[in-house]
Amino acid sequence: MKQVITSLWGALVLLAFGLATPAMSGVVFEVETTYVVINHEEQYSIFPADRKPPAGWKKTGKACRVNECLKHIERVWTDMRPLSIRKSVENQLSQHLKKK
Repeated sequence: MKQVITSLWGALVLLAFGLATPAMSGVVFEVETTYVVINHEEQYSIFPADRKPPAGWKKTGKACRVNECLKHIERVWTDMRPLSIRKSVENQLSQHLKKK
């Protein structure tokens, strides 16, 4: 059974990896089960459950249906900035506060 993805973000990720095809009612995902992956910058994505994650990415949990994975990412990825940027901003703010 193919799933229709209604999330724009999810659709773009899947199309970029060549795992989905455009459709009039949304994007049809060709893979039934996926898992959430995360990289060293704490950025999230999804990947087919039957494949190893790409280099630099690791699984964050169990395999689930595409829409469930996308909902999980929506809940946990609350700050879209890469980890290195967040740390840099925190460091700059800390340095600024020390000067006062």
